Amino acid sequence: ARFKAELRDAVKAAVGLQNLPLEQRDFSTCKAAWDVVENVLLQANELGMLAVWNAHNAEVELARELLLTQSVIQDVRDRLADAFEKKDESMLALLLDQAQKLNMATHPDENIRTLVAECTSMYEEMRTCRTKLDEALNVRQSPQALRDALETCAKYNFRSPDVDRAQELLSQFDYLTNKARAAWSGTSRERMKEVYLECQQVGFRSEDVRYLRMLLEELDPKKFYQRLLKLNTFLGRQDNVAEITVKIKDLFFESTGDLFMLSNFPNLRDAQEYGRSASTFGFLDNELANSLTSYSRNIIPTSVTRLSNEEAMRYAVAANQCILGYMGDRQYSYPPMLAQEVLRVGYQSQELRDEIYVQLMKQLNNNPSTTSRHKGFDLFTILLRAFAPSAALVSYVEYFLRKNGEISLVRLLHSTSDDNTIKRLTMAQIGKVVGKRINAGWLKIVSRGRLFDSSKRKWFVLEDCKLRFFIEENSLGDEQGHYDISDLNRVSHNRQDDRADKQHYPFELLLESAGTVVLVAENPRDRESWVQALNAAKDEAWDDVLGARG
Repeated sequence: ARFKAELRDAVKAAVGLQNLPLEQRDFSTCKAAWDVVENVLLQANELGMLAVWNAHNAEVELARELLLTQSVIQDVRDRLADAFEKKDESMLALLLDQAQKLNMATHPDENIRTLVAECTSMYEEMRTCRTKLDEALNVRQSPQALRDALETCAKYNFRSPDVDRAQELLSQFDYLTNKARAAWSGTSRERMKEVYLECQQVGFRSEDVRYLRMLLEELDPKKFYQRLLKLNTFLGRQDNVAEITVKIKDLFFESTGDLFMLSNFPNLRDAQEYGRSASTFGFLDNELANSLTSYSRNIIPTSVTRLSNEEAMRYAVAANQCILGYMGDRQYSYPPMLAQEVLRVGYQSQELRDEIYVQLMKQLNNNPSTTSRHKGFDLFTILLRAFAPSAALVSYVEYFLRKNGEISLVRLLHSTSDDNTIKRLTMAQIGKVVGKRINAGWLKIVSRGRLFDSSKRKWFVLEDCKLRFFIEENSLGDEQGHYDISDLNRVSHNRQDDRADKQHYPFELLLESAGTVVLVAENPRDRESWVQALNAAKDEAWDDVLGARG
């Protein structure tokens, strides 16, 4: 009876503490109370009395069940902690189910409550990751779904074999995406077919693969490239548009043969008419007639194409003089300025632009000088960057460039704007095309220089370590003087001397031979351009001097 009384009191005390409100519970006190229950049951067992009670007494049975529950909670707690540390998804699911049945989420021990909450949060994150991974792996053609699922897994630091599978699959899809895009961005049908089959084998589908399929459905080569051209035009891929246009023209010129030789250009003068143009009495000069479409060291007596008036013909002859001078077939100074003169003629009308293109092709055709041909194709580049040939002439120009192996110029031709668009090139831009540092513009020379004394505006050209000046922009043969950049020690300017009201922005050149020369620009932007160009030319000149001495 004494043991029963002790057991009742111990159980009553432990259960009473267990049933207190959560904020009033003390885990250590509760644990101590259940330890008392366990000690009573152990004492009764040692006396041999517990077996009788177990068989005949419900109180003893209840005490054992309650104590067992407490032991199970401790076991679940320990296993939960282990599963949390190992991030074992399946074990967390099992133990959280047991913890729910044992009401461990409201257990008096704060550590147990915290552990259950953390395990529940981890398990929910794992379920989220698992769900996204399963969906992404089942929708194999969606790289974005894989990417989203992997981002979620990375966020929760979730690891599993499926994560590795998803990463491997995404890497494969990214690889195929890049291959497919590169394939349809190119011009090789064989490459497109190869990549498309590779994508089909792994079930990969994307916009890029759809583009490949759409292109490969067209079997006719010409229509294939036309479809490819439409696609790249729609996507705004201008570099590809030019390349594909070249491919289409490949097929076109293969089918037309020599139809677009320069001699077949409809607006070309008649050879005999051209052969008589140099004679006052109309005598035929066979050599001149034969040079209508081929190289000659002589300046043309008239235009090589039919022009609308005498003035246009005079401009054509002037342009030819500059073309021959630029190419070195006749000796003239300042080639970049000659190129600018050719452009000035072309800026006037489309018929003169075509005349210039025909003249240049004529001078390059059968030209025996490698240097002259090289300069001629440099001039071709300058022309194409400034204006295009007319629609009537463009195929003849392309045929000529293809026959001479100038594929880069063919691409430039196809990237040139329509024949009504003109881009006025500066001397600096012309120099950049031919690989030279050139600067040009209007400046005034102030009287402090010993070499020259004038306040009139002059046209200055900086080229080949010489700063030359002329009366007018187009007065090629009227150089008034020059400064040698190798004599230049310093370029400087003082903003306090600026006078915006009179467009007066001076800068000084300190020269060994000429002393201090003050030049005046019309705006601060021009001055800054000149200062930078002169300093760069000075550095180059000194590098050349030091290199020669070394």
